[in-house]
Amino acid sequence: LASFFGWEPLKVLLEALYFSLVAKRLHPDEDDTLVESPAVTPVSERVPRVRPPHGFALFLAKEEARKVKKLHGMLRSFLVYMLFLLVTLLANHGDASCHSHAYRLQSAIKQELGSQAFLAITRSEEFWPWMSHVLLPYIHGNQSSPELGPPRLRQVRLQEALCPDPARPGVPVCAAAAGSFSTGDYG
Repeated sequence: LASFFGWEPLKVLLEALYFSLVAKRLHPDEDDTLVESPAVTPVSERVPRVRPPHGFALFLAKEEARKVKKLHGMLRSFLVYMLFLLVTLLANHGDASCHSHAYRLQSAIKQELGSQAFLAITRSEEFWPWMSHVLLPYIHGNQSSPELGPPRLRQVRLQEALCPDPARPGVPVCAAAAGSFSTGDYG
């Protein structure tokens, strides 16, 4: 920033002073005088009508038109290619922000799952206190994904059903098939 506002304008001013005071003109004998009279003399001959070019002039005009037409085609192809590239980039990277938030949340949870507090859990009774006192405050305090909002835990309970073929003779009740679970309140 100091270079942009300080050094660069100073260098430009010093170069301008050098070239205006020290450097000599390329041709010192030439004067900067305005042209008094034009070098082209007016033609008094009137052309009765305009004629199309003939011969070599016609060939040159056609060649120039062909080059211009080819240049316009190349420019149009280039613009279509750039538009295609822009659409492709927008399709691939346009929603990168939502993926980055999900990635940050996933990496934050992975980091907390690799912590010593989680690795010290040995019983299921230790998991829920760790979850409520360590993981949830860590996720709530992490502002990496504001769209997701605070996480909510939900307990899913399977409904009991009679087993058609009990695995152990002393246990007549087993969990129902997948999909028949309840998330309602205790009551």
